[in-house]
Amino acid sequence: MGSRDAGPGSPYKAVALGLAVDVGGSTVAGVALSLLYSIILAATGTSAKEIAELVTHPAHDSWYYILGLVTGTALSVLGGYVCARIAKRSEVKLGAIMAALSTLVGGVLTQLEDPDMTLVTVIVTFGAVMSGALMGRAGNRGRSAPA
Repeated sequence: MGSRDAGPGSPYKAVALGLAVDVGGSTVAGVALSLLYSIILAATGTSAKEIAELVTHPAHDSWYYILGLVTGTALSVLGGYVCARIAKRSEVKLGAIMAALSTLVGGVLTQLEDPDMTLVTVIVTFGAVMSGALMGRAGNRGRSAPA
């Protein structure tokens, strides 16, 4: 039997690793995306002051902003999935706990960076994490079903 066949995992570990994927992954992806965007802007002759403004306050219709939202949302789904797959029990409850924590972090960061988008961020983050948790629960149930 491999580790995939192991019993339920620690709920604390499930939530912590789900948050690490969501918040940690979003942070790393955001830094990488900001660096890439800065390099592209610098290569087109944009001044350092303009680059700083465009990276910290991007237009909501820019590819940079949209890619950041898509990436962050995908990592929220993945975080919820990881949480559920590790827990292998109470996936919705633990997913909701993880979603609340992730939403709190995301909401605070968004409020600091872009107050107009706080409500949208809160709703999308919570929904994305719960979607991932439900997919993880379905995966757990599929694995435990007899062949």
